Amino acid sequence: MTEALQRRAHELASELRDYAKELDKRRKALEALSDPAVWNERAARERACKALASDTTPPALEVFVDELGQGIRDFVHERRQTFVDRFFEVAKERALTLTEMGQQPPVFDAGGVQVEIDFDKEEAHLSYGREPLCKTALDPVHILDARKQETERLEASWPGAEVMFDAFASAYRARLGRENKPAGERVFLVDLLPELQLEASLRGLRGVIEDKAALAYCLDRLAREGALEREGQRIELGTATGGSTKDKKRVVFLRHGLGGGQYYLTARVGGVR
Repeated sequence: MTEALQRRAHELASELRDYAKELDKRRKALEALSDPAVWNERAARERACKALASDTTPPALEVFVDELGQGIRDFVHERRQTFVDRFFEVAKERALTLTEMGQQPPVFDAGGVQVEIDFDKEEAHLSYGREPLCKTALDPVHILDARKQETERLEASWPGAEVMFDAFASAYRARLGRENKPAGERVFLVDLLPELQLEASLRGLRGVIEDKAALAYCLDRLAREGALEREGQRIELGTATGGSTKDKKRVVFLRHGLGGGQYYLTARVGGVR
């Protein structure tokens, strides 16, 4: 159907050019008849009248427009379905489970990384939970290559459960000192990022928790491994509610271990109650 519409568009374009030429002849004839001198010249009068009397009908665009609308909808649907089919095919080749999570916009879970498709911009946005990772061209191979690279980066940021707990607790104490707060007070979770990066340097860790996505990954994993408590201490996170969720730069979305599917705003490390 698409090829037939393209051929018809070419034919109509040719017909429209011819029609435009005839209209231009009529315009010139009318301009000539507005000149008193033409009225006094028999040949000029007759040429102008003949041009105006020519039987020229415009191309039938209305029917084509209706067909075109449906044709474009079918084309877009087919193109998108072709992409989705190829996406699943490439994922299967890589032994990767791909799960559809949403349709408007299309969102897929690719082994723990979310892929949001933007067909209009021809790009894909990758995230861990709702924390952005990167964007890439709308090509299944490029998307899954980027997914592999980002997954390796997240996994490299994980230092192990015990080290993660100790580094988090130390970062929390350092933040309390900077803000001149007493032990047990809550601090903003995102404010622990620079402290955790410093901890990585001090402890000689190979991986660094360099952004909110890596922080979310490590906290999710810490919770999944049941390691939020250690030696009588416990990491507690405060959920973001109401208006505090609007500023996405100040909250961290955790997908799994702490109940999942929530934004968190604050953190504290205190004794187990």
